[in-house]
Amino acid sequence: RPYCNLATILHGEQQESSQKEAVSLLQKAISLNSRYAKAHLLLGMVLTAQGQYETAESHFHRADQLSPNNPKYYLNYGNTLLTQQRQKEAAQHFYQALILQPNYPEALFGLGTIATYRQAKQEAYDFFQQAVNARPSWAEAWHSLGQALNKLNRYPEAKTAHLKALELKPDTPSYLTSLVHSFSDACDWSEFDAYFERLYTAVQQAIATDAKPPVSASFANTYRFTAAEKLAISRADTLEIKERLQTKHPNITFTHPPPEAKPARLRIGYLSYDIRDHAISHLIRTLFSHHDRDRFEIFTYSYGFDDNSPYRAKIKADSEHFIDMHDVESLPFAQRIHDDQIHILVDLTGYTGSSKPEVTLLRPAPICVNYLGFPGTMGTNDWDYIITDKNTTPPAEADCFGEQLAYMPHVYQCTDHRQPIDPTPITRAQAALPEDAFVFVCFNTIYKIDPTRFAVWMRILKQVPDSVLWLLTQHDSIRANLREEAAAHGIDPNRLIFADRTTKPHHLARFQLADLFLDTRYYTAHTTASDSLWAGVPLLTCPEPTFSGRVATSLLKALDLPELVMPDINTYEQEAIRLAQNPAALQALKTKIKTNIQTAPLFDTLRWVRNVENLYETMWSRHAAGLPPTTIEATDSGPSGITIAPAPTL
Repeated sequence: RPYCNLATILHGEQQESSQKEAVSLLQKAISLNSRYAKAHLLLGMVLTAQGQYETAESHFHRADQLSPNNPKYYLNYGNTLLTQQRQKEAAQHFYQALILQPNYPEALFGLGTIATYRQAKQEAYDFFQQAVNARPSWAEAWHSLGQALNKLNRYPEAKTAHLKALELKPDTPSYLTSLVHSFSDACDWSEFDAYFERLYTAVQQAIATDAKPPVSASFANTYRFTAAEKLAISRADTLEIKERLQTKHPNITFTHPPPEAKPARLRIGYLSYDIRDHAISHLIRTLFSHHDRDRFEIFTYSYGFDDNSPYRAKIKADSEHFIDMHDVESLPFAQRIHDDQIHILVDLTGYTGSSKPEVTLLRPAPICVNYLGFPGTMGTNDWDYIITDKNTTPPAEADCFGEQLAYMPHVYQCTDHRQPIDPTPITRAQAALPEDAFVFVCFNTIYKIDPTRFAVWMRILKQVPDSVLWLLTQHDSIRANLREEAAAHGIDPNRLIFADRTTKPHHLARFQLADLFLDTRYYTAHTTASDSLWAGVPLLTCPEPTFSGRVATSLLKALDLPELVMPDINTYEQEAIRLAQNPAALQALKTKIKTNIQTAPLFDTLRWVRNVENLYETMWSRHAAGLPPTTIEATDSGPSGITIAPAPTL
């Protein structure tokens, strides 16, 4: 028993040396009494933490033999199964633990975690709420409850749960991260600055000590982190996943045949969760139909759900090989890519949504590329290249990327040249917009709005009295927060008009009712910028010095509209006011957009595809020559001459 007690303390310290000492103590206890069930159970837990799953399972089974029907056995073995992503088996064990011990908080928490993985939002909330009810003093349960509430868009309740978690464990940076994220999702800025400063300090301290920052790479894009800080955050995310992969698959290494200098066709694999009605597919819908099939063989690996949308149907029909890998584990997924002998694997998801960076990190193809879905570096050279452009990623910032920079000639973002716009006329009255008002619009995802940029917008509204601001959110609590914020700036809350989500063709049609798009700050418009310009609405941006903060700049310059890129926030504010008060200047911009759409590179999808194909061939020729990845540039193929106009339907 003394050995077990000391091992329990050491296990709680979560340090590698402590874990090894705990194993030694427990093995000593078992050598003295091989029938000591508690020692076997605890050893299984410690070995799980070290990634020694098979040995851990043997000790769990031995504990069950010695002490049958012990709920702790089912709980801890369930946790081991969950660590290995064996979710169905884990759930069975958690349910068995609950049968033996009703309202067992840890078992309820485990089931909530599984529901979260399955994106069963309501079910996750139910389990975490039960866990909190069973143990009100459990900070981690409150934290997970807050995250579940956030996903259900129940923002005020999420805030309460996150604050409770912090109250119980005030020095836990991950709880601080979730609270700040919750504030952003709800546009609740009442306490935002104080909590963000605490979080930012924690991130800087982690980076300075080479520790894991308490924020994710995806989280960092929304806030004022520098390019160097984003690199450190992404690198930490990647290294953590690599360590987990090494533990789970220590002997897995894919080997590739010696490269042919000029294979009959280069095999390009596109890897994405978002082959559905999603912003990424809105951009790349016609990419696959334009690839030169004489030179390239196209494989599309979709691991997201099938939403039966026309976007998915179009991409599936245009891909030479469309492979549905939904719910396939990372190793067999990577094995399939390797078996298909892919030359260049293009990861279209990166660190967004339900991404699977593990697949790329297993290196199933000789060249791996980061592109489009995640606007920034993955942090390490496990992705050989990132496809970008010099407006988004100046050469001087190459050191802020783990990948080598693969430059497109004009614009890194592929944009569909045939996006359908609903031809049914829409009136301002139907959109709840005042008939004679000047309509400023920002249809960016609501969490991209920060209090400093919102304050600028309010100053603009004050200088343009007959104007309104049109935003995209359907949640009453967010609308209430923004209207309250407007009132605090001396603006009538009714001058904020809110749009609900709708189909993309209808969304593009109503976009045309707006006069001028006001861009967000740290995370600018990306797909939404293309939408605004496609709809003929000028977009005003003021870039921040990171990838996510420069994308709108790249798109405007690719449409030959550099005059809409503002050098500083004061100029941004004054230009918005000037355009609102100068109808002739605004109309000239709209006319220029209409003309440039036909000739500028932004919407010339075929030209973009030919240019990216040039990049792929350069990547491969270097690889075939035995040369390492380096900064490369594509040769511009020139205007393609394709028809650029809205498609009649999806």
